Amino acid sequence: VYRVPVLADYMTGLLDVMADRGSGSPFKRWLYRAIDRFNIRRVPAFTDTDAHRQDFAQRLGLSQAQTACMGVVPVGVRQSLMEQRLAPAPDDAFIVQFLGTYIPFHGVEVILQAAQRLRDQASIRFELIGSGQTYDAMRELAAVLALDNVTFIPGFYGPPELLEMMSRASVYLGVFGDSDKTRYVVPSKVYESAALGRAVITADAPALHEFFTAGEHLLLVPPGDPDALADAIAGLASSPERAAGIGAAGRAHIESHYLPQHIGAMIRDHLARLM
Repeated sequence: VYRVPVLADYMTGLLDVMADRGSGSPFKRWLYRAIDRFNIRRVPAFTDTDAHRQDFAQRLGLSQAQTACMGVVPVGVRQSLMEQRLAPAPDDAFIVQFLGTYIPFHGVEVILQAAQRLRDQASIRFELIGSGQTYDAMRELAAVLALDNVTFIPGFYGPPELLEMMSRASVYLGVFGDSDKTRYVVPSKVYESAALGRAVITADAPALHEFFTAGEHLLLVPPGDPDALADAIAGLASSPERAAGIGAAGRAHIESHYLPQHIGAMIRDHLARLM
């Protein structure tokens, strides 16, 4: 009716992807920056956090007025995920799980360094599920650190297999890389892990405080800090009741705020303002 174009899934710009993976020639970075800048200056768009919107303004040299029409819509989770009920985590082991594609932003090296600090706590085990860019380097690092408390599970899995593996864990890990992207996004894995009702630990960032309360819905540690991560894991391992409480609160928070009907209402309201 209104014939207004909207860039409705601008969660990650082209320049974002290159910076995230540490790839791309100077020319490609220049080109992608120009494309992102062109898009945002001329077409109303959505992004996932206000911190990300501010990053677009700074990175692309845009004024606040030029990014003011960019809507902020959290990633959220699909309804079907809320219908999953995981089996109880085993009592004889405290399993800490990471699921990811091993990009630098994930900071898997921080997880491995935290595992090294917890080697003497026999009940705490780590499972790293997935494959990707830094996978081989992380396997090498684990060998150098002699981590017999870490199990790598390479590959990509469908929901049934993945949920079966995830039911073993007491804690899910988010991202821990000390990068710009850590500060301005809330990874989808944080929403999805919280939705499953287990405690989540991830790196502290301004973006997370837009949508979650630290210490209530999840635990936050400084990015790039294996000591803080190890302390947070050990604290939950020593207090299963606290871990269960954070998991339950995180799931309830997702159910109240970040399901498709909530995200859809935000998009509808923003489109109405544009019209």
